[in-house]
Amino acid sequence: MLAELTEDQKEIRDLVRTVLATRPIGGTGELSLPEQARADWATLAEELGVGALLVPEDHDGLGLGFAEFCAILTECGRALSPAPVLSSGLATLAVQLSSCQTARNRWLPAFATGTIGALALAEDDDQWFATTPATRAELLNDDTWRLTGHRLFVQDAELADVIVVTAATTHGRGLFLARTDDPTVTITPMPTMDPSRGQATVHFDATTADRLDTHTPDLVDTLHDHALVALAAEQCGIAEHALDLSVTYARERHQFGRPIGSFQAVKHHCADILVDVERMRSITQHGIWAIQTTHPERTTIAAAAQAICSESAVTTTLTAIQIHGGIGFTWEHELHRYTRRAKTNETYLGQPATHRNRIADHITT
Repeated sequence: MLAELTEDQKEIRDLVRTVLATRPIGGTGELSLPEQARADWATLAEELGVGALLVPEDHDGLGLGFAEFCAILTECGRALSPAPVLSSGLATLAVQLSSCQTARNRWLPAFATGTIGALALAEDDDQWFATTPATRAELLNDDTWRLTGHRLFVQDAELADVIVVTAATTHGRGLFLARTDDPTVTITPMPTMDPSRGQATVHFDATTADRLDTHTPDLVDTLHDHALVALAAEQCGIAEHALDLSVTYARERHQFGRPIGSFQAVKHHCADILVDVERMRSITQHGIWAIQTTHPERTTIAAAAQAICSESAVTTTLTAIQIHGGIGFTWEHELHRYTRRAKTNETYLGQPATHRNRIADHITT
């Protein structure tokens, strides 16, 4: 099944596209990357209410759903926006999906008014959503925990007000939320190949945290499924923009007295990108439908969406560079930025092989 966009969802998508079209792509312009990301977030959160999108109405939010979130992420990928929409949206979902009323009452209204969240999930051995995390959580009293450990590749950590992190307890894995203004939290920027979005290492040294999954034991797995489909939606936007650039260039660039799009080799490249884009859209829409309907195979579908979209986004941007010829290889052209975002996304939340292994494990158990 495919989750086709409704007319209201298309209006939200088109509004975000119009707004982001006026902003420079991530890592360009006069502002530094963090300043640009904050400016874009201010526009999206304050003027369009993106921060309140996933927050229920009874917690001062808009009460919209996962499909609207993914539609916005596709536009963020298309515009290569540095705004922390993916990170903060997933952090909001972690609280929104929780059954802990204390955490919901405390943090959902904060997200609705622009609080930025991030996810801290990656281990030293490149595991994401590890069953036994290296970071440890110690219970101080009935409601308060302390986190000790570190996480790598935390996207938008420098912008975040709160961080959602998995940690090991004496009774298994848990999901926690900590404030970044806690003096026991240290954020160290990491160099990455993507100049349009920042990542960092985050250290926790007996950091006070709220537990989110006390009454929702499957919360980490549920968040995992949502995160994979959400990232796939952003990758769709990257590939769609690569297709648009390629088709436009093939029509406008002339060689031997005619558009290069009339040559069979260029036609084949454009057709290959289109096939990849349609495949990415289909599996992502299927993933959104599976999430919304809590389909019993949603874990497999979400893993398949990310395995396919992560590789296809890289393939489409590289093919687009080939279509553009010499100009496509220059720093002045924007395509290399889309390629670098796609390549970084390919490993964010796990390698494609990791997702395929998750599918195999789910099928055989």
